[in-house]
Amino acid sequence: MIFPPQTILVPSDLSPSSQDAGEHARELARRFGARLEVVYAAARAPWLARRRLSRAERLRMTVLLRERFGEAALLRIVESDPVDAILEAARTRRPDLVVMGTHSHSVFDHLLNSSVSEAVLRLSPRPVLVAHRPPRPVRAVLAPVNLTDYSETGLLYAAKVAAALGKPLRALLVCGAGDSVDRLSRRLAASLETLPAGVLQAAHASVEVRQGQPTDEIIEAGFEAGLVVLVAHRRSLLHDVVLGTTAERVLRHSEAPVIAVPGPQPEAAQARIAAGRESAFHFHF
Repeated sequence: MIFPPQTILVPSDLSPSSQDAGEHARELARRFGARLEVVYAAARAPWLARRRLSRAERLRMTVLLRERFGEAALLRIVESDPVDAILEAARTRRPDLVVMGTHSHSVFDHLLNSSVSEAVLRLSPRPVLVAHRPPRPVRAVLAPVNLTDYSETGLLYAAKVAAALGKPLRALLVCGAGDSVDRLSRRLAASLETLPAGVLQAAHASVEVRQGQPTDEIIEAGFEAGLVVLVAHRRSLLHDVVLGTTAERVLRHSEAPVIAVPGPQPEAAQARIAAGRESAFHFHF
């Protein structure tokens, strides 16, 4: 997984949240000279008769997208479910980063539906940056870790992000009240030492161990830092539907943008990635 990105995929429905995501994508593209690829999915309500977009509708969408993303961006307007369209583009175009916005939902809403951003985060084979707000200054890059093998993937990616942005890396471990903070601090420092020497030096890394509820502590520390990088690790299907993973809960409530790095996926999820769709849920923006 590459950072800085050379290609950035931006799903857009021309909503305010996708406008915020577009600002993040354009800022990254300007900073690192990356190419923007924009996908607009013209989805229809499933109970309505489907029809193809007219030439005038396509022209109107093209004009609006060009105004937002510029003449150099590659535009794709597809007639598809948004989740299917984004995952298909992530699988076939292989961007270095997907940048998208999200809407918050109540707990009851989330039990019934998953947002497009959470569905993409759950199944994307590429890193996904999700933003709730327009870009703000980044003071540090927060990397929540739990000393598992899969969290080291996120730690390495976070170190690359910090080095590229010229910001310090803060590795955070959240533990329970009965755990030894000193012992876990030593283990976390040892994990940092496994990073490539050049990346570790450029990232100016530090370690921090907090006691508390992981989601709350990550969100608070992420607000202080300005950017969170973590692994989108999938658990059981039932756990995801009822509670969501830590990554999804942080994504839902974080004021800071979150980059979710793909973690290990069960075979069933891998099959859905290959097919470019997730049929177990109904998704909406």
